[in-house]
Amino acid sequence: MPFYREADVFAFLEQHGCEFEGDRYPHGSGWFAPDDMPFTLPDAEDGWLDADVVDLILADRWIWTGPPRIQRYMTPSEE
Repeated sequence: MPFYREADVFAFLEQHGCEFEGDRYPHGSGWFAPDDMPFTLPDAEDGWLDADVVDLILADRWIWTGPPRIQRYMTPSEE
């Protein structure tokens, strides 16, 4: 399973016009897409997110539907 670093995902979202709302939900961080549609990213585990889950969320909110533009890692410890 591929992973993204949480900091890379947050930077990517901010570059694409998303706004961080804060940890409003029990198991994730709240965001607003550029069209003000809210979405939630799952909580990171030790700073890492499941890349496939993040890709599905971004595609669902039309933030990014192309190939991944965030560095993927095959294990959370790989850098």
